[in-house]
Amino acid sequence: MQKNAELYDFTQNLQGLIFQAGMKHYAETTPADQQVETPELPPIMNIRRGYAESVGWMMVQLYEFHPEPLTVNTFRVRAVYSAPRLSQALLELIASEGWADRKGEAYSLTGQGLDTIKTLLNRRSEQFHNFCPLSAEALDKLVTYSDRIFQHAIDNHDEQTTWCLRYSQNRKPKNVSSIASLIHICSDYNAWRDDCHMQAYTAQGVDGMTWEAFTFVNNKEARTAQALFDTLSYRGWTVSEWQTALDTLCNLGWISQAGDLYASTELGKSVQETVETRTDDLFYSAWDALSDEEQVDYIHLLKELNEVCMGMLSE
Repeated sequence: MQKNAELYDFTQNLQGLIFQAGMKHYAETTPADQQVETPELPPIMNIRRGYAESVGWMMVQLYEFHPEPLTVNTFRVRAVYSAPRLSQALLELIASEGWADRKGEAYSLTGQGLDTIKTLLNRRSEQFHNFCPLSAEALDKLVTYSDRIFQHAIDNHDEQTTWCLRYSQNRKPKNVSSIASLIHICSDYNAWRDDCHMQAYTAQGVDGMTWEAFTFVNNKEARTAQALFDTLSYRGWTVSEWQTALDTLCNLGWISQAGDLYASTELGKSVQETVETRTDDLFYSAWDALSDEEQVDYIHLLKELNEVCMGMLSE
């Protein structure tokens, strides 16, 4: 497997497979009367569930910053595609539930909020305690390789370049099984990829929302302001704001309009390729922490773990 976007996507799919296989193993091996009960949460936890623009993800961000307060601006350092108005509304919802306290523009987790998010994130520690899809030695090696990669990234780049990774590691679980650590490691990969991608496209002089508009036009997934709104309504931007982004991209020469639709120009396609290459180069520069032989072994172990989990789920 080549060190490109495909390998990164593999780590993100692996996270879901580990979690599903672990939950299946727990359900099949733990007597029903000994299983940890799933906590009942208020309905607001279902708002935009699965998106960055959700109460759940905002709670995770509050936890990553804890005990520092979180503001809309600091949230959007990573959630660059989210409209500030929507981010503010989510924080206010969380405060209304008693999970955060607002002072000026800053929101801090309350004791109740901290207990809530810890319950959500730490429940898997007990559930996955006896889940060993590979040997203990192999799982420990995967964790060690990963830790070395992330530490190399942090040691060799400034704070701004590793912003997302640093905060993601703030919620790194402690004293848990290797498999539980690996689930979080996949989240660290997501954070580090965000760091690298933001470094790559901001070097082109555009913000996150404008870059996302370009990506959807370039991929022919949404080629008008209305289509961008319909496809990405969960981001919180208006049709007129999407149109402003398209106008900016036209002025840059990255897209052009033909009739009612927008399409990438040759310049735009070249910029897109430059950004993706730069993202991969920065992302995998952290793998220099491992020797060539260790990198091969690391990928082999990741693939082996993936195959075992898939096999468990197919049974």
